Amino acid sequence: MDNSGFTSQGQTQDLFATEIIRLNSKGKTSDVYKMKVSGKWVFVKRPKPELKNHAQYLAAFEKEFELGFSLEHPNIVMYLSKGYDADGIYIVTNYVDGDTLGEFVAKNPDYYRQKGRLDDFMRQLLSALDYLHHRQILHLDLKPDNVLITNVNKQPKIIDFGMSYSDCHSLTMGKTPMYATPEQSGDGQVGAYTDIYAFGKLALFAYTGETDAQAMDALPSRYRKVIARCVEPDVEKRYASAQDVIAALDDIQRKRRRARIAAVTPVALALVGAAGLGVASLFTPRTTTINENNFVYQASADSVKNTTTSAAPASQARERSAETKRDYSFVDDEPQERADDSVFYARRRNFKQEILGTIQQKFEDNVVAKASVLSDEEFDKAVQQVIDEFRGTEANLTKQFYELVYHSKNRYMAQNAARNAIENEVASVERRVADLQKKRAQNKPRPTDERQDAE
Repeated sequence: MDNSGFTSQGQTQDLFATEIIRLNSKGKTSDVYKMKVSGKWVFVKRPKPELKNHAQYLAAFEKEFELGFSLEHPNIVMYLSKGYDADGIYIVTNYVDGDTLGEFVAKNPDYYRQKGRLDDFMRQLLSALDYLHHRQILHLDLKPDNVLITNVNKQPKIIDFGMSYSDCHSLTMGKTPMYATPEQSGDGQVGAYTDIYAFGKLALFAYTGETDAQAMDALPSRYRKVIARCVEPDVEKRYASAQDVIAALDDIQRKRRRARIAAVTPVALALVGAAGLGVASLFTPRTTTINENNFVYQASADSVKNTTTSAAPASQARERSAETKRDYSFVDDEPQERADDSVFYARRRNFKQEILGTIQQKFEDNVVAKASVLSDEEFDKAVQQVIDEFRGTEANLTKQFYELVYHSKNRYMAQNAARNAIENEVASVERRVADLQKKRAQNKPRPTDERQDAE
């Protein structure tokens, strides 16, 4: 039987699954299964047997599918279909290979304490909430069990719209008492700010493993005020929207960037003065370059002579702007080598190859070379192992950058250079994996049509 479309509305249709795994669902009202249907893993959610005829819960299930099916966002699980069989209604969603946020933090308590990861987590959740709120949908039940973290890329994905609100479904709202906001627990009016409160709790939990406000002091100081305002009990003092929180995070980023540039300026002035170039030359493009490779180095006479002036064509001005932006972003771009830098770059390439090259070779041997013979589970596991190994080298790579390249300069620069080098490798792996998955899908044998066999 063709299982490609069990999207029937009100019709009986059995699920034909070749494998069924009941998951340890913590929900009090539903059971969740992992099933393989037509060769593809999916999640199947059903009301618990004692509630399969309960009008309120059935209405919540209908609502969850109607809302979920209308959504398409990378940080929201994709709803595929619903159906009815002898056991009642069921909902089918994409299978997400990963753990709940609660499980993930328990296994990886330091993951979101590493630089940049908490910010990425918050921005992805805020993007999803902004998407929902612009569609007049409130989730109203954000908690660690309702956010999945994918094994690949560690992306958060929001699940479970059973207690949500929309204009068309305003009578089946709900809450989890332990995570409910003050207005949900009382008689207050819910709004976008209700999900913002829950978001603040999730950000606090991701970093500290706790949702109690007493853990706020453990947060990085730059995020403390923002998250504290998210979980403000008084809705008038809380951020009103996801866009407001994003703007606050952007402001933090701008201030930190300005602080880094300000910290570099005295060093640049000293170097320019020592070169006898004069203060005026500071305003000449590329008299001083700040980047991941060299932190700060003195410009050569040739580079000063070859720079363009303010009267240069607009295309050159754009190129200068792009160069400046690249220089301050500390991306692992390697500028054209100068003769006196050859030893520097050779040394940098050597220790990067020693640390990262061996893992890249493992990827070639264990993933690329075996892509056609590995099962889906084995393939995903092998890919994740390579990515984890890359990210596990950060401390060692930072140490090497600091000792062999930056020595006596800024340790932050060494760490940032290491992280960029690692993420470049991970991005390269992910691009290769995407191509390999396409080839794997093309090479999979198609299931034999049972009707043809019967004939």
